[in-house]
Amino acid sequence: ASDVYKRQNNHSAVIELNIGDISFEEDNNYHSISSKASGKTQSIGEPELPSYSFNYGIDRDKEYDVEINYENYTTYENINLIPVQPLSKPNQEKVFVKNEDVYSSQTFLQGLI
Repeated sequence: ASDVYKRQNNHSAVIELNIGDISFEEDNNYHSISSKASGKTQSIGEPELPSYSFNYGIDRDKEYDVEINYENYTTYENINLIPVQPLSKPNQEKVFVKNEDVYSSQTFLQGLI
């Protein structure tokens, strides 16, 4: 699991998520990410990415503003992430699915946060 640190006062809370180290494993010209993540993305044909989560209780009768800041990140070059594949039943032919539109795009994968 990832490390979560919380600090709060009467008006705000700061939650820091440390995802820890990652490494890449290569197989058939594709890379998969090894990490301490509790899950992975599930969008068939799109890059398989680690998924991190935590719980934080809030008062349902109040409004909240949420801000996400990326303070430290690393850019990796020449990584070809394996696409998420559909589950197949025993004795069923496996079909390789890759969303070429996503893989050819130069934009950040929106909606993953």
